[in-house]
Amino acid sequence: SLTTLLWAALFLTACLLIWQKKPAILSILTFTAALLMKESAMPGVAVILALLWWRDYESRADWRVLLKHWAPYAIISVAYLTCRTLILPDILNFPANTYLAVPYAIWKYASAILSPVNLIIFEAQQKNFITPTSILDPTVLAGTLISLAFVGLMIFCFRKKLIPEFFGLFWFGAFMFPFIQIINIGVYIGTRSLYVQIIGLSLAVLNIARRVAPAWVALLIARRQKVVYSLTGILLVVLAALTFIRNQDWRNGETFWRSVLKVDASSVTAR
Repeated sequence: SLTTLLWAALFLTACLLIWQKKPAILSILTFTAALLMKESAMPGVAVILALLWWRDYESRADWRVLLKHWAPYAIISVAYLTCRTLILPDILNFPANTYLAVPYAIWKYASAILSPVNLIIFEAQQKNFITPTSILDPTVLAGTLISLAFVGLMIFCFRKKLIPEFFGLFWFGAFMFPFIQIINIGVYIGTRSLYVQIIGLSLAVLNIARRVAPAWVALLIARRQKVVYSLTGILLVVLAALTFIRNQDWRNGETFWRSVLKVDASSVTAR
């Protein structure tokens, strides 16, 4: 949606301003604008703390200094959350989920990332989020293993001082946290819950790939930069074209549900 695009652009701008050590007031105002645009920017306050730590990592900045730089963002976030709760007190007035909903949600999102066809089409309805009833359910076990592997990878990257990889994973985890059903916020599984999160995951995956790739691959890329840039440009054009084509399904209700029938002709809801 347009609001997602705007808050994501504002938040990325705030991160860029922080990284380049521009006057703090600029990044603070930009972050505030992102937060006012959409509350999905709220986890960004944790990401900003991690970004400040990464930026000043080489200089071994004291944590007290980092917290001092981070404090304005934290204060703004707390103030926003307080006002939001006072104005809309029923924001979290949804039925509580069982503890099995968390690993199930993690499994659903993991499967959606690996294969987007697994995304639930009618995304905001609880009837499409069938919480398992047994801890031995395969989806619960899979979600638990995925979460343990993710946390383990974060710890490994942190201990090995793989800072870009750690930051990318932290970004992904922070922005995913509101959507893994620890607290029911009324959104069960949806594509929009992955837009900004994928930025961090991509950063981590690309840096991991860069580190484990054989030396000859890095040498080939360095010598064939024009080819790499050209292929990247072609890929971006193809993806943009696919996005444009997919957007035609979202023009109105009729085109949307017709696209659903193409995927699942037996869908009762679409019919």
